[in-house]
Amino acid sequence: MSGVKLPEGYRWERLQRDHPRRQFTSGQPEVDDWLRTNAWQHQKKHLSVTKVLLDQAQQIAGFYTLATGQVDFGDLPEPLTRRLPRRALPVAVLAWLGVSTTCQKQGLGRILLAQSLRDCYEAGGTFPFVAVILDCLTDMAKSFYRRWDFEELPGHPNRLFVSYQQLFALNTKEKRMKRVILTAAFVACGLASAIGAEADRQATDEAAIRKAVGSYVAAFNQGDAKALAALWSPEAVYTNPASGEQVVGREAIEKQFTAIFAEAKNAKLEATTGSVQFVSPNVAVEQGMAKVIRPDQAPNESEYTAVYVKRDGQWLLDRVTEEDVVAVPSHYEHLKELEWITGRWVDQDDDATVVTECNWARNNNFLTRSFTIHIRDRIDMAGMQVIGWDPSTKQIRSWTFDSDGGFGEGTWKKKNNRWYIQQSGILSDGRKSSSVNIITHVDDSTCTLQSVNRTVDGELLPNVDEVQVMKE
Repeated sequence: MSGVKLPEGYRWERLQRDHPRRQFTSGQPEVDDWLRTNAWQHQKKHLSVTKVLLDQAQQIAGFYTLATGQVDFGDLPEPLTRRLPRRALPVAVLAWLGVSTTCQKQGLGRILLAQSLRDCYEAGGTFPFVAVILDCLTDMAKSFYRRWDFEELPGHPNRLFVSYQQLFALNTKEKRMKRVILTAAFVACGLASAIGAEADRQATDEAAIRKAVGSYVAAFNQGDAKALAALWSPEAVYTNPASGEQVVGREAIEKQFTAIFAEAKNAKLEATTGSVQFVSPNVAVEQGMAKVIRPDQAPNESEYTAVYVKRDGQWLLDRVTEEDVVAVPSHYEHLKELEWITGRWVDQDDDATVVTECNWARNNNFLTRSFTIHIRDRIDMAGMQVIGWDPSTKQIRSWTFDSDGGFGEGTWKKKNNRWYIQQSGILSDGRKSSSVNIITHVDDSTCTLQSVNRTVDGELLPNVDEVQVMKE
């Protein structure tokens, strides 16, 4: 019930006339029509209040509408009405909630719900109510709210509620935790015990979730659609990554996988869990990598996020989202003959020390070399060189920048164990320079450097004699 953290650049605003309501699309016509044509009119008449979540471009990423209402005493479950008067009882109504299609599958639905419930709780201090109620338009929406402790009203399967006592308990728990933290110095032993117990519980639950992942992989690889469907919650939503079709419930999920197994015979699944995070004692989010291997086809890899819910002591899948892993092209094959230059290299004499460090950049598309020239106890010059494969000219090229303001570029060619770098550049004072630098690969910890054919503005300079450099 604490302040809801928003993505960077997002902010809440009470609905205004000039908000871009007409551009909002959630994929649910009833939701879109409400925001576009009715929300502002109802708010002006004090019938409801709508709060919008604006993104960095000032577009509506999502919204929710709150109102007040009444529910007949007999429509509420007995535990909720105990000791309450037998008459119509006040409720807060989460009338509408929608997420833009451009922002779906980013967790904004949870953010909107959390903020709406926080608003209800705070309003409850002034305008009492017994529960927050809402009506679900789809089975998918119902599945979403059920994950966050909403329950069905008896006799109304699509009307859900969460009691004010539950909101109060969440807020009280938060305040207690803050108080415990503030006084931790005085009750360290008790706090450590509580934290230890919680850590033990989460460790046990995480092990159960990882075991469930193994069971899922085994059922998939055996082509057992029934066993696989049993690992999902009764209200789970499955999205077919190939077709985008969404189905709700175990029976529908079993039919989906029966069709998938019939079409993709002998397909095998590999899954690796990266992390498990607990949203609440009964809700967890697992993130990992999956690979589907089919005969005579390239493996299909994806990153997935799975929401698990705990039912009757068992962790069950409730929803999975996947994103294909985009293969980033790598030029490693063209650069691997230079792999020996990675590491830290030192050339030292009585007056100066030159230190060069070389590393692979991400995806092995470039080698980066930093160099520092020390004259006695001070740095005289430093710089950076980037070495990469130029696919347009089919050759290795380099780009060098030094701390004096000079820069240059070169082309690399190999002959036997020697690399010849044809270098041209601009000095810090604007003069043009050129040279042929030669690197000789002696072994993986030794090389020699030499520079010949050196010119500045067309004037020939003396060669730099060959020196030996050692890897540390």
